[in-house]
Amino acid sequence: MKNSKSLIALLFVAIVGIVGLTVAYFSNTATIENEFKTNEYGSEVNEQFVSPDNWTPGTTTPKTLTVTNTGQVEEAVRISYTEKWELPNHNELSGWIDENGDLSVHANNEVTDERAAVINWANEAEWTKDGNYYYYNYKLKPGETTSTVLDSVTFNGKVSINSSCETDTSQPGKKVITCSTGGNGYGSATYTLTFNVETVQYDQYAAAWSNPNVDITLSKSDSTVIKGLPVNAAVAQYTNDTKGNLFVFPHNSTEQTPAMNDYRYIGDAPNNYVYFNCSNLEEQSASTCEIWRIVGIYSVDDGTGNYQQRIKITRGSDFATKMAWDTGSVNDWTNSSLKAFLNGDYYNKENDASTYGLTSTARDMIGNAKYYLGRALYDSVSQYGTAEEQYKWERGSLTYNNLPINWTGIVGLMYSDENSYVYIKSGEPVEKTDGWIFNSDIMDNDTVVIKTWLISTGAAGPLFTFNVPGPAAMNANSNYANYENGVRPAVYLNSNVEIDAGNGSSTTPYTLKVVS
Repeated sequence: MKNSKSLIALLFVAIVGIVGLTVAYFSNTATIENEFKTNEYGSEVNEQFVSPDNWTPGTTTPKTLTVTNTGQVEEAVRISYTEKWELPNHNELSGWIDENGDLSVHANNEVTDERAAVINWANEAEWTKDGNYYYYNYKLKPGETTSTVLDSVTFNGKVSINSSCETDTSQPGKKVITCSTGGNGYGSATYTLTFNVETVQYDQYAAAWSNPNVDITLSKSDSTVIKGLPVNAAVAQYTNDTKGNLFVFPHNSTEQTPAMNDYRYIGDAPNNYVYFNCSNLEEQSASTCEIWRIVGIYSVDDGTGNYQQRIKITRGSDFATKMAWDTGSVNDWTNSSLKAFLNGDYYNKENDASTYGLTSTARDMIGNAKYYLGRALYDSVSQYGTAEEQYKWERGSLTYNNLPINWTGIVGLMYSDENSYVYIKSGEPVEKTDGWIFNSDIMDNDTVVIKTWLISTGAAGPLFTFNVPGPAAMNANSNYANYENGVRPAVYLNSNVEIDAGNGSSTTPYTLKVVS
């Protein structure tokens, strides 16, 4: 017979905090007879959680937390939390364990330390962490409910429980083992996880929360159109019904950029075809224009710190002529031979079949943009990282031998992260397929004839830069810069250029217009 006492109790508290200054936003009564009535404001926290009786190492306890707008005005939502481990004598524990699974005395995370309780965050594409808060990326319209910010909490399976057992054989034919936990470890402690939920009138969130580093622009239920293009307000499943839409991807701040949302075309065959490099804008057709593809819509720095929402496009196919990224074999885009060609002869020449070049009409529609040149990292397990890691590295400060970390110019190339994001569906990478960026026209009997250069660099040495190596390649490969590969120029349309007509299909590409 074994008598085991409960090892631990797990408590959760959810608190709704309405920012105090919001009262001034919602009611206004004058001293004269005219009375001003305002819309009702309210929100409700919805929690799904059952406290376990015996929370043992390795146990995962389901826990969800959402917020519903019960009022009549749009709201913004943010959540913070605190954790506390407390012994019966009210002494608090650090919340960390060392490499042996024992209580760590460190006040902060050391290299080998781990959290005793692991919060399993959920829907990370819809919540942005900034400082000590998690911000819901979308304005919450009346009646709407946020996604849950977490789905469970795990008692770290590496935790070493300090327990002692006694054996009693005093009764004939019986052996009684009694075990209990105690000491200064986590076995006799109580873990309390407290969430603080704050809501505020949507159009006042920046002032109320001191301009957080997060961009809350859309409602998930909105049928949103940006610069004439339909947008899915959240990352949804890519299907034939959604392949005409842009998908939203929120990003935390990086070393070079603030937190922002961008809008990208993903999947195998999205409707992102567009006429560009036309002889004139009055007649946009296959006979007067080239076919390009819309990569997405980004908040773009023009090189002066001025951010504007601009459409990024890339040539629909590679040049038939292969070119080196840099004939000098150095992965410095600011001095590369390909950069010089694209922003020299290519930019200044009128388009013809032999020389390639931009028309004056095309040049009038594009302008300077800051391109980021941070290099990707590599390890044998994750290779060149996830799409979001590539995004962060490209906008970071790590380059080979302290080369420039950005470049301001007009004609560039696509990024490695843009190639990788093609394969994101429902917020997670999916099975690799061709992806729309890979050009199947450059295949010959299942053999890649031409790889496509990207602007991103990917190795510690001076020779390597990225390319799209072939089908089923979520992560781009690095290649010697002096190799000759395919080239698909990429440019940012000016902020006053929008979609005019068309549906983005290969047979009816979008047409462009310049708005005053």
